[in-house]
Amino acid sequence: MKAKLAKSRSSAGGYHALTIACRYGNLSAVETLLESKANVQARSKRGWTPMIEAARIGHAPLIETLFRAANSPRVKQAILSALGPKGRPINVFGWTPLIEAARNSNFAAVRKLIELGHQLTAVRPLAALTYTDKYGQRAVDHTDDFWLRALLDPACSESASVVVSAVLTRLQSNRDSSDQDSKAAMSSAAIENVIL
Repeated sequence: MKAKLAKSRSSAGGYHALTIACRYGNLSAVETLLESKANVQARSKRGWTPMIEAARIGHAPLIETLFRAANSPRVKQAILSALGPKGRPINVFGWTPLIEAARNSNFAAVRKLIELGHQLTAVRPLAALTYTDKYGQRAVDHTDDFWLRALLDPACSESASVVVSAVLTRLQSNRDSSDQDSKAAMSSAAIENVIL
């Protein structure tokens, strides 16, 4: 029964069970489906993949689980980039998981995708940052958030990227501990506190 569910498709848009579980952030369902040999590269008719859905909702542990489930570096690269065998996007909009995370201002997902991309492609670590969708926009062009733009900007030096990542970690912890929904502006003193 599990194996049948892992390979099944729903009729609406051709979504696989794994993609649907990722869309709703159900980590235990994803783990069960992956144990049943669900295809980590599954995609709907319009090119939505489990990794794109996990990035869209900003679920970093889910992104990590999908990445670890891929059985080869080629498959890991394919699910991170969401590009087909000829380098063309499989999503109808040309959106990669990184672009989808940026579109939804998901700090944790962006950091996790960049981290996994660096582990995998030491030769071309900035390829995902410079990739453009079918509208000619990079991941950095899909967000208005200053700190996220700084993290995604390929012109940012590696040392600046580390600082930005540390600041984002601090912002996320502040956001998690705060009851307010609005983003607090960080002063230069707060940034120095993170760096030191």
